[in-house]
Amino acid sequence: MNEKDAISQAIQYMRKLGSITNEVCGVRRVTAQHLIEQAKDCPDDLVETYQSVLKTFRNRWVVDFLIPSSADEVICPGSRSICVYDSGEVEEASNM
Repeated sequence: MNEKDAISQAIQYMRKLGSITNEVCGVRRVTAQHLIEQAKDCPDDLVETYQSVLKTFRNRWVVDFLIPSSADEVICPGSRSICVYDSGEVEEASNM
């Protein structure tokens, strides 16, 4: 899975959800290596949690889309994140 493929799949997913935005505002790759690097500075009481998460972690691309607003709406600019896993599975990100 490369970045271009991930963006394409994320756009298709957003369309299936009925979202009218295609404006990508960010793309990042998240791998198990990120967790391993973070665990180096992990407090002793959280090491077990990191190890547990690492066992089930799946590499992914995270594609961020701008949330559209209408002219009469007052909102803070925001984004919606979609995860595209190396397996091809796509889902909305939760707290990325």
